[in-house]
Amino acid sequence: MIIALLSQSIAIGSTITVGAGGDYASLRTAIAVSSDGDRIEVAAGTYTESIQLGFKDVEVVATDGPDVTFLVGDGTAPAVMVTDEATSATALDGFTVVGTGQRCIEIDGGEPRLANLFMSDCGGDAVTTGGAIRIRGGAVTLDDVVV
Repeated sequence: MIIALLSQSIAIGSTITVGAGGDYASLRTAIAVSSDGDRIEVAAGTYTESIQLGFKDVEVVATDGPDVTFLVGDGTAPAVMVTDEATSATALDGFTVVGTGQRCIEIDGGEPRLANLFMSDCGGDAVTTGGAIRIRGGAVTLDDVVV
């Protein structure tokens, strides 16, 4: 009799920190080095960069909330782009998102979760539809999102 043992791989994510005294200074870098299941905790502050979510199942969470944590788009693209690969494990939580004349958030599908967000300066002359959030399909979860 042969007994086969099957092992099951369980993904347990790591916590990556962003901000003063953290692992990284930028969200973009933290997202780039992250793996599925990771949680990226962002300290209070202003982060001037545009980010892309969805290629990895990560949570990006501002630990002190939107009153003191600002994601300011770089003005060349939406502040946040979410790809159609995003699953319900992909999340953005606790930021003030500033579009800098561009769309604040653009979602190309998937199932991302957006929570505890405040958006400002979204849209501009070049943005003809969906200044704050443009959703092009998917099943997006919005919880306490103020436009």
